Amino acid sequence: MSSLRSLITIAFLPLLLAGVLMVSNDSADAATAPGFKLGVFLENPGDLGSFENDTGRAVDIFHSFYAIGDDFNAGALRSISQQGKIIMVTWEPWDPGAADLINQPDYQLRNITSGNFDGDIHRWARQLRDFGYPVRFRPMPEMNGDWTVWSGTANGNQPSDFIPAWRHIHDIFVQEGAANVEFVWSPNANSDAAGAAGTFSTYYPGDAYIDYLGLDGYNWGTTQNTPEWTSVWRDFAAIFGPSYDEFTARSGKPVMVCETASAELGGSKPGWITDTFASLPVRFPRIESLVWFDTNKETDWRVNSSPGSLEAFRNAAKAPDVTAPTVSIDSPLPGASLSDTVTVVTAASDNDAVSRVELYVGDNLAGVRTAAPYDFDLATGGFASGPHVLRAVAYDAAGNAGTAEIGVVIDNNFGIAATNIYWSSYADYQSGELSVDYRITSQEVFIQELTIVGSIESGGAAMTTPLPLATGIVDPGSQGSSFTLKYRIPQGVDSFRSTLFATAMAGSGETYLIPAPYPGG
Repeated sequence: MSSLRSLITIAFLPLLLAGVLMVSNDSADAATAPGFKLGVFLENPGDLGSFENDTGRAVDIFHSFYAIGDDFNAGALRSISQQGKIIMVTWEPWDPGAADLINQPDYQLRNITSGNFDGDIHRWARQLRDFGYPVRFRPMPEMNGDWTVWSGTANGNQPSDFIPAWRHIHDIFVQEGAANVEFVWSPNANSDAAGAAGTFSTYYPGDAYIDYLGLDGYNWGTTQNTPEWTSVWRDFAAIFGPSYDEFTARSGKPVMVCETASAELGGSKPGWITDTFASLPVRFPRIESLVWFDTNKETDWRVNSSPGSLEAFRNAAKAPDVTAPTVSIDSPLPGASLSDTVTVVTAASDNDAVSRVELYVGDNLAGVRTAAPYDFDLATGGFASGPHVLRAVAYDAAGNAGTAEIGVVIDNNFGIAATNIYWSSYADYQSGELSVDYRITSQEVFIQELTIVGSIESGGAAMTTPLPLATGIVDPGSQGSSFTLKYRIPQGVDSFRSTLFATAMAGSGETYLIPAPYPGG
């Protein structure tokens, strides 16, 4: 059935009028999305709590190093995994206790491929499988350098030896059913595009054999000044940009920075930290995680190497905002019939701040509000009569969006408007009795008899006109039917809402209750 818009908001002093409908309090669930992951390498897993307290950020990835002959320390890491963190294992086929830390012929890559270490590899696959929690497995990192036993150009290896050795390790993990293990391929970041292209072409095992594209790179500042190498201050983009661009152009795998940190000497480490995290979503959108190398080794790489660096890290690495605003459409009610101009009342909140609220009718943008109150004057005449969906979308500064929807019916066949608001006499002014003239119109349906049977007011206002009140016929195409209602207004109230309840008898004899049976009787 067609129904009359039955709720009027009356404001006076100054005398203003707008029509609205009441009230829904349905809130959209806050949506979450996967956020950027922060990781850390610490020599002692027991220091993780202190690191998180110092930085004000719970990490997502804990990084540890093992030699091939070691056993996985499941006991020490299980409690970390039980917190929902991911364990990253760097796995290095070498003897760290040998006198020569680079030339170890027994550990040449071709010996891995030929099966000399299958017992160790199977043991590792089973240990990580039985651990049960997610593990990012990072074998033989920085293979494109010349400083490791497994480097393609060291220890008697050839660059072409690397891919077969990697695939052999991967295949054993598959045989052992280590489905919780993801493989991370992690070369050292190249400083130029040609070097990055050569690394990928020479050492990349293929998308079927890796789960993450990893990169290692450090800002050494001016800490190194030897005949072999003089280091310079380099920002994050200079360190990682060429390799990131090359790798992401050639593979769709997600990207992670497996090792990075900055020295203090040669520039501003706090500035480097701030700029690094600021650049990630803009310059490096496919980097989904970054693991900080937090130790005092070649230099003090730790985030707390100075108070300024720690403060910069606390500010820059704070957990990303992935919580969407909560929004509700508080007026009109779901299923309400709307006509003329209606005030749509929405409410929005966020864990940080709401940046804007948009109102849609279907897919049509009807308005934008950038500050509370998030109310919209919706002119329904611009939309076809019939069912529509009102949708409010609230955004925060991080781009998270929360949505609320209700179904309504736009019905411009009937209309009600307050045409005049006034004090009918000085006595009424003194007693606070306000007069409101209304007009009811119909575009199509002939109303033989319309009777106001009750009302509900807000703000302490009360209707004083005796009810029921017959308003007469409403003839389509005419000026409609006019009537006056009076309200007693408490002192200090400058606006209120009046919900009118009516019965309407159409020319066909059918009777309607508008908007519903009057709850007062």
